[in-house]
Amino acid sequence: MLWNYNGVIGYDAVNDVEISASSGSQDADGHGTHVAGIIGGNGANGTGIHGVGYLPGRGGDATKSITELMNIKVLNDNGSGTSEQINNGIRWAVDQFRAQKAADPAYANAKLILNMSLGGPFETDGYSYPIDEASGEPVLSDDIFSYAARDGDVLIIVAAGNETCGIGGSCDVYGRSFAQTYYYPCSYKGVLCVAASTDEEKLAGFSNRLASVGVVAPGYQIVSAKNTAPDEYTFYSGTSQATPV
Repeated sequence: MLWNYNGVIGYDAVNDVEISASSGSQDADGHGTHVAGIIGGNGANGTGIHGVGYLPGRGGDATKSITELMNIKVLNDNGSGTSEQINNGIRWAVDQFRAQKAADPAYANAKLILNMSLGGPFETDGYSYPIDEASGEPVLSDDIFSYAARDGDVLIIVAAGNETCGIGGSCDVYGRSFAQTYYYPCSYKGVLCVAASTDEEKLAGFSNRLASVGVVAPGYQIVSAKNTAPDEYTFYSGTSQATPV
């Protein structure tokens, strides 16, 4: 079920515009649709998948989920973006959620879970972070995550990444070597970082093994919705799929 507050269902941080219920939005890449299906796939319509977050019973209706999906676009159609876009998306979601909680008693005890099935090594993939000259390591700034977590009503769950990087030692990622691997946003404080396991309950070979990983979840050959049609489904593997699980 889509979140809807005063006719707004989400925010496009790439173009800095709110997404209205009347206009909707299109996922050109398909990654976001697949992740959203894992979370909120309708388990009462007799087709497709049952999302892990699908909780029937909203308003006493077994066909409506208590869980609502907020549509936040922070990466472009090619799957790349900037830290500013991501930060703006987080802030918008948190501000809208808290405004609705304050205005509507039905949401007084609600919680916001931000699923961030995205990431990248520092100084790569369009992200830019200062590097400490003495250590050669990235300088972490977690202001936006502290802002989100301040009231205890927001949980941020993030992907560990798929570069097969381990704990300690040297890790070469996209041409840059770090003495210890830092990954955005997995390396930030205040987030729950998720690595991926296989169908044999082993750590997936592609999954990063960072010191900041907090939990491992299934991320191999996960079936979910495609962006091409309402009744089409496909299998993806990755920490992006493990994150919502």
